[in-house]
Amino acid sequence: VETAGAGEPTAAIATQGETVDLGGVRVEFVREGRFALLQIARNPGIPIFIAASLLLVGGLAITFYFPHRRVRGIVAAAENGSVAHLAPLAKRDWSGQRDFTRLLEEVASRLHLAPEVTTPAHRGPDGTTASSEKRGGRPQPEPTPAD
Repeated sequence: VETAGAGEPTAAIATQGETVDLGGVRVEFVREGRFALLQIARNPGIPIFIAASLLLVGGLAITFYFPHRRVRGIVAAAENGSVAHLAPLAKRDWSGQRDFTRLLEEVASRLHLAPEVTTPAHRGPDGTTASSEKRGGRPQPEPTPAD
């Protein structure tokens, strides 16, 4: 305790129940509260939660690492039998395009056919093709057949 104008602060040690005079100020140490805080918890669902979280993250990783590869096809009647138009859904998936090429080769070898591979030109609303824009050139309208 420091009193005004007294200079040095006064110090003392008081035990429980003892009154001490500190430079004109009486201080009584009434009681000491004894307490302890213990927190014990058991949650049997934590291992299930951790397993579910790992499965979720693993499933997302597999979904985004291995892209879905689909082949859509239209089979139409023709004069000599039928014609199949197949298209892969692998725009930016180069390995998917290679797999589609292998699929065509396997089908051709099993059926003893020579497939005709074409790249379709996608027309926009203004009549231009997307393939001309991809090559870096200016969009060109599709040529119309002369009458």
